[in-house]
Amino acid sequence: MKKYKKKEKTLKLGPYLSSQLSISRREIMSLLKEGRIKVNGNPVYSISKLIIINKDLVTVNSKKIIFRPEFYYYKFNKPKNVISTLADPEGRRDLKYYMSGVPQNIFPVGRLDRNTKGLILFTNDGEFANRVSHPGYHINKVYKVTLNKRIIRRDIERLLSGLILADGPVRFTNVDIVSDVSVIVTINEGRNRIVRRSFEQMNYEVKKLKRISIGDIQLQELKEGAFKRLTVNELRSLKRLLNML
Repeated sequence: MKKYKKKEKTLKLGPYLSSQLSISRREIMSLLKEGRIKVNGNPVYSISKLIIINKDLVTVNSKKIIFRPEFYYYKFNKPKNVISTLADPEGRRDLKYYMSGVPQNIFPVGRLDRNTKGLILFTNDGEFANRVSHPGYHINKVYKVTLNKRIIRRDIERLLSGLILADGPVRFTNVDIVSDVSVIVTINEGRNRIVRRSFEQMNYEVKKLKRISIGDIQLQELKEGAFKRLTVNELRSLKRLLNML
C-alpha cells in the first residue's frame, strides 16, 4: 500500500512573527535589515521566507520563538439587554448572536451585566484572558455612569477613599465629573456589578452604565453590536501591562 507523507505546514516569516510577537511589519523589516532574525542559525533578509512550522528554528535577537497556534484578539461593543455569555438557557439574546463575522473559537473575557453597555474583549488566548481578569494585575476599567440625581462632592470623596460592600471594600482610582448626574469612574477590580452596587450603597440609582475602556483599549466609535480586531499597538500596550512582553 502506498504511503502518503503528511504535508508540512508552512507560513511566511512575516505572518509567523506577527502572530507570535505582536510585532509590526515595519519592525520586522528593521530586524531583517540588521540581520537579527535567523532561521536554523542563518540570518534571513526576506519577510516572505517560508517557515516550516514546528521544524524550522526561528530566533529573534538570539531568542528562540516557539510557535503557538494563532491567537485572535477583538473588542466588542455590547448593547443593552444582551447576556454576556455565548449561550443562554432562557433563550435571551446573548453574545453568540453577534459573532457571525469573527473566529468562532474566541470567547469573552469577563462579563457585563445585562443592562450595562460597552467594551468587552474577546480572544482564544487563555493566558491573556486569565491575566486581564485576575485582580493581581490591577487593569484599569473605565465606566461612564448616569445617575438618577445630582452627585454630591462628599460621595465622590467616598468613592475615592473607599466603601465597604457586602463582599468587601472597594475603592475607585479616579472620578471625573461630566455633568450634575453623570461621572466617569475608573476602577481596577472586576467583582460582579461592583460599579452599580457602589452607587446603590450611597443611595443612587444607576440609570445608564457603559464601559468605555480596559487598560489602554478604548471603545471609541465602535458601533453597538460590532467587533473590531485589536491593532498591533493596542495589543502590545495591554500585554505590556500584563507582563506578557
